[in-house]
Amino acid sequence: MEPVLLGLASPSTAVGLLEKTVKATTKPFAYILNSLAEGLKPNEATGESPEASLADRSSQLQDELAQRIHEALVAAGVDLSNPLRLNLSEADGSLEIAGDHPQATLIEAALAQDPDLADDFRKLLELQQQANGDSVDAWDGEYGNSQGIDAQGEALFELQGDTPQLELA
Repeated sequence: MEPVLLGLASPSTAVGLLEKTVKATTKPFAYILNSLAEGLKPNEATGESPEASLADRSSQLQDELAQRIHEALVAAGVDLSNPLRLNLSEADGSLEIAGDHPQATLIEAALAQDPDLADDFRKLLELQQQANGDSVDAWDGEYGNSQGIDAQGEALFELQGDTPQLELA
């Protein structure tokens, strides 16, 4: 594009050039701005805010994760009469027992059989942080990106009656 002195151009040419310039400079950001605006709107179907939607997704993932952990531990023959504290290993990101437990090795081996458990645990921590209003990169996918926020935390896993419960600490 050649530089044009707008003061020397006719009014219609000047307006046209300004219009083209504005479109050219704002077009790359239109998608980002529209996405941000959509993310701030309440869900039209339910009227819920984005934070409520995050809380719902977090709750759903928490229930699913509790059930999957329960199934893995039962299949391995773990005694579930005592609650377990779980967290993510700083060394490799796997699920591990926080503190001492007589069956820690068996539990960690059972949980390692399904590497998606650790990934989903990390996603749950991220959703919880997002629902609490912590800063998160908006472009990180459905559940977030573990690189974008500090996905650290601990959860208490226990049976309440026959229902597995996973509570974030």
